[in-house]
Amino acid sequence: MSTLAGQIEVIKPRDIKGPKGIFTSISYKIGNDWVSVVKDKQNEYILDNLIVGDNVEIDYVLDQSGKYKNGKGVKLLKNMTTPTAVKGSSALDKAANRDFRITYAGSRNTAIAFAKLALDAGAITLPKKTADIEGALLSYVDQLTIEFANKAWNAEPGEVPVQAADEEEVDADFEE
Repeated sequence: MSTLAGQIEVIKPRDIKGPKGIFTSISYKIGNDWVSVVKDKQNEYILDNLIVGDNVEIDYVLDQSGKYKNGKGVKLLKNMTTPTAVKGSSALDKAANRDFRITYAGSRNTAIAFAKLALDAGAITLPKKTADIEGALLSYVDQLTIEFANKAWNAEPGEVPVQAADEEEVDADFEE
């Protein structure tokens, strides 16, 4: 087993359909290397709380082709240099990071509320197996959080972030 240590530059979660159902794999870019870690009950707490800029140590093995790194353990390193996104010399850098965390937290809360609404309305269904329900629900909330956070973070003041429906189309279907 080898170890990759450094600062996370990019995080890419994705859901994969395997023989035992859907599971989440999260890829981390550290320097020029990518390593993927499968999320499970033992590591979900640390994986859910890692952000770009965190310093980590990831134990990995190479796949059969020798091309891909499959993470086996992740450790958050303490007392490392502060990520540049946080360390900035100006208050603006610190405010941007704080603003992003607030936006992300609000997006997470909105995603949870939306997931509950979708479940109550029957718009989404959960797997039959009890063991798969938590993973499916968490995956759905994770995807919505990213979508909502991106929309909020990239919204421009004064611009409508969502295009309004065509009034004629709405009125044509309306009956009194």
